[in-house]
Amino acid sequence: VAEVDALLRTVHGLPVSPGPSWLWAARECGDLGWVAREGGRIVGVAMATLVGDAARLHTLTVHPDARGRGVGTALMRARLRGLFEIGARTVLTEVATWNLAAVE
Repeated sequence: VAEVDALLRTVHGLPVSPGPSWLWAARECGDLGWVAREGGRIVGVAMATLVGDAARLHTLTVHPDARGRGVGTALMRARLRGLFEIGARTVLTEVATWNLAAVE
C-alpha cells in the first residue's frame, strides 16, 4: 500500500501527510485495487467499489514515465475482468471532462 500511496501522491501532487491517506481508508472500507508493475516497480493503479452486483470504477493512475504504452488499458481490462469474475453485472464510471486520455 505504501508504494501505491507514493505513486498517487507523486502523480497527483498530493502533499505527504503524517497520518494514513485516503488510500488506507478506501482499503479498510473494502475497495478493490489492481496494480501494474514494470521492472518490479508499481507504475499504475486502478480501484473500484463493489456493492452487490454493481461496481463503481474510480482511480486509474499511471506514472508519467509509463504512459503511452498501454498500462492504463491493461489496468482497465484487468479491473473489469476481475469485477465480473466476482459478481459485478453493472459498472459505473466517472471521468473528468479535462481528462482527455480517459474520455477518448
